[in-house]
Amino acid sequence: MINGNLKGIKEHIKNRIEALDNSKYDSSKFIDELLAIELKDITLQLNKEICVYLSRMGEVLYVNLGEEDRASLINISLRRSNSRLSGLRCIHTHPGGNGNLSSVDIESLKKIRFDAMCAIGVNEVGTTNVTMAVLSES
Repeated sequence: MINGNLKGIKEHIKNRIEALDNSKYDSSKFIDELLAIELKDITLQLNKEICVYLSRMGEVLYVNLGEEDRASLINISLRRSNSRLSGLRCIHTHPGGNGNLSSVDIESLKKIRFDAMCAIGVNEVGTTNVTMAVLSES
C-alpha cells in the first residue's frame, strides 16, 4: 500500500510508485542504483518528495508520496529493543535539488532510530547530490 495523496496522478506513474512497494533490491549496496533512478524519475515527473524504507535485506517495506517540500514518516521498526536501531534505512528525495539532510531529517533519524537517513537531491537536470547520515554510538 502506498501512503500519501495519489489524487490526480496519472495511472502509469501510480503503477511505478506501487511497483516500489514490496520490491527487493541488492542488499549489499546502501542504495541500489535502479531504486535511486526510479526515485529520481518519479520525483522529476511529480515534483514531490518520495520516501521508501528499506530493510537490511533490501526489501521496500514502506512507500510514501509526499509534497514538494516534505514526506510523512511513520515509526515502524524491525528491532527487538527500543535501544537498538530500527533495522530500516529511510531514503527520500528532495525535489528542490538540495540533497543535504534537513534538521527535520536528522531529528527523524534520531527519533525513529533509522539505520541510516538518506536524501537524494533532484532537479530538472537530474540527481544533484546524495547525503546520508547514521547515528553515532555515543
